[in-house]
Amino acid sequence: MASVAQRKMDSVHPGDPQIYYDNTWGPLFARLRREDPVHFTPESPYGPYWSVTRFDDLTEVDKGLYDLPDAPRPDADTKAPPRFLAAFDSALLAYPSKRRTRIVPDELRDLVYLRKNLQVKPTFLVDGFVAGIWSIEVKRREATLTLTGSPDPAIEKEGKKLLQWAHPDAKAYHVVTA
Repeated sequence: MASVAQRKMDSVHPGDPQIYYDNTWGPLFARLRREDPVHFTPESPYGPYWSVTRFDDLTEVDKGLYDLPDAPRPDADTKAPPRFLAAFDSALLAYPSKRRTRIVPDELRDLVYLRKNLQVKPTFLVDGFVAGIWSIEVKRREATLTLTGSPDPAIEKEGKKLLQWAHPDAKAYHVVTA
């Protein structure tokens, strides 16, 4: 494999697992940021793709980013289904801290992000926004899901499914609010 400095930019594939195995990704991404910050990879095992390597470019792209710009959209009145997000879920980390109100209301920020020890709690979404945090505890083969925040009946119903999936051998399931 040619060194990072010797490779032609059109042959650079930032998703190549070998650059991570060889630990050459750092110099490669530094070169991409300098020479080709919005890099196109026409051929890869994953298909063609774009790599955006500078933070300012990423935030600019993010302003109007839609996964499927031509896909049909639900009616504006359609409520988002209830969801459980794991600790450190990318949806909780993907936005710059000043823009996280897109998903995490200000009043729940300190409940979700524990800055003291750099933790991000598992959360649940109601209508597409974080409405609280959750935890599971199993004692004597009884699984209990504790919801802290503002759960609604739909998230409680979804919570029962989560418990049954996470602990199929439990003899009882409980969803409680704190």
